[in-house]
Amino acid sequence: MGIFKETLLEFFDRKQHLAGMAVTVLGLLLIYLGISKRLELLDYSLETAANVTIFAIAALQTFVSLMVLLAAISTIFLFTKLSRRGQVEYYLSKPITRGSFFFSKLFSIYFIYAIALTVLSLMVGIELMGLGVITPEQFGYVLGVNLISFGLWMSVVMFVGMLTKSVTYCAVSLATVWVGQLVLNGRESWTAGEQFGSYLLDTVYYILPNTTEMGQMALLLATGEAVSNWLPVMTSIVLLLVLIFTCKSRFHRLDF
Repeated sequence: MGIFKETLLEFFDRKQHLAGMAVTVLGLLLIYLGISKRLELLDYSLETAANVTIFAIAALQTFVSLMVLLAAISTIFLFTKLSRRGQVEYYLSKPITRGSFFFSKLFSIYFIYAIALTVLSLMVGIELMGLGVITPEQFGYVLGVNLISFGLWMSVVMFVGMLTKSVTYCAVSLATVWVGQLVLNGRESWTAGEQFGSYLLDTVYYILPNTTEMGQMALLLATGEAVSNWLPVMTSIVLLLVLIFTCKSRFHRLDF
């Protein structure tokens, strides 16, 4: 319980909730303006209800994805501290194993930020549901997939942060991997020509977090369409587990 309270105090002390609220207010305004415009077109039969719903779900997905990225960035400072002297010795001096401390800290960070992410996303969801353009079920699909995405990006931050102990390296690595998976998402349209090159690109793509494709899956689920390929979710979950247990192994070997 002490680890959770300490993590919660760190969350409020860094004023991260205020930054999240500011982004959410801006998101509420922009989404409202966009939806209002399409509802006007719907009144004049220049738009269809299905298209308005698709736009609303896409806007929600974009907002929640942005909040996932901001939440992942916010955890950088917590995970770079986890492998530094003077940060965890107090807890390790108590009757608690390193493994118990590691998972308690990990779950505390995930739980606190996931709750914050849910609350902020729910504000946008309530706005869209109030406008009658999405249902609670559709909101649940988008939020659920993005909570998995947050766990994945948090594990990437944890891995780089514990490996380098550097906030700068961690931020640069997160940005590089994020952009990399975005770029590789369009690999099928590249005219590389060589089969080996295609296999190499596919391999790299599925090694990286596939949150862009997971976001597309959230859109399909929310609009009632069938998902034909669950591989991005499976490879992402495998990557998440590999990163978590690799970090746990490293934490056990650290000399405090």
